[in-house]
Amino acid sequence: RKGLDMQRKILSDKHPHTLRTMAQYSRILHLCGDFEKAAGMLKDIKDGLSAFLGKEHLQVRLIDARLAMVQYAMGVQKRPRASLIQCLALIESNIVKPPGGHGGKAKPAAAKKAPAANPKKGDPKAGGGAADLKISLLDKDRAQIFLWLAECDIDVFKLTRAGKFLRMAEDCFRRMGKTGEPMVGVCKTRHADISFLRGRLSVSLNMYRQASAIKKRSFWGGDHPELAEDEEGMARVHVARAMYEEAEERYQRALELTDNRMATRNARRGRTLALIAELMQVIGRYDDAEEMLATSRELQMGF
Repeated sequence: RKGLDMQRKILSDKHPHTLRTMAQYSRILHLCGDFEKAAGMLKDIKDGLSAFLGKEHLQVRLIDARLAMVQYAMGVQKRPRASLIQCLALIESNIVKPPGGHGGKAKPAAAKKAPAANPKKGDPKAGGGAADLKISLLDKDRAQIFLWLAECDIDVFKLTRAGKFLRMAEDCFRRMGKTGEPMVGVCKTRHADISFLRGRLSVSLNMYRQASAIKKRSFWGGDHPELAEDEEGMARVHVARAMYEEAEERYQRALELTDNRMATRNARRGRTLALIAELMQVIGRYDDAEEMLATSRELQMGF
């Protein structure tokens, strides 16, 4: 936020460096649950990029896809799938497919020369450089779109198609090595959601635990907001098994993870409170449920 204020004063609101910092800040706001402010910032980024890149540029499409998902979380955008598919098509057109890759039969491989003993860093012929970096970044963007498409399909119970998108996303993130490890954990969380919706409680519980462990051992650490979804997932499994004390303990941990001082409107926290209120109703603590629902409604009002 401080960096953004400085760039706005020195460079202007529409400078590429300012827009890049705005994009990073909007992601933080999204994680903190301040969807309204994140959406407003993404709209400004989209307008700024469109002015000098054009509306059909890939970076503009990526921002449009992210904006669609934030608005989807707010309940403003009902069908973000169209924006996601358009963005995915543009990414696919920019990635050079290898022989035998997606969408074609394998061709006989030509004889290759042995690589140099010590290839220079950044030399395209040596297998590094700008070309490989571009494909790597596009692969990351494609994986994110696959993940978002899976989340949309889970919401409408198209679980088989969601599973396919998740597997494609997970494959892309695994190719990124350590950098993609946290997102592999997110894919595991979504796989656990699918197993829970299919009634496979033991499988889903194990997957939530695996997802949480992956995220914790990566550079996210143990207090990242994304861990709240695993705690909520495990709590839902405990509720389904009538293990209410364990469920309440998990929900309280999720509530701690959604607490932050960055956002004035924390819709993520509101969702967690709504889930706890459901548990309070099940065990007959109606006063607590009413209080939590009132707070949840206040946090999510207008989304």
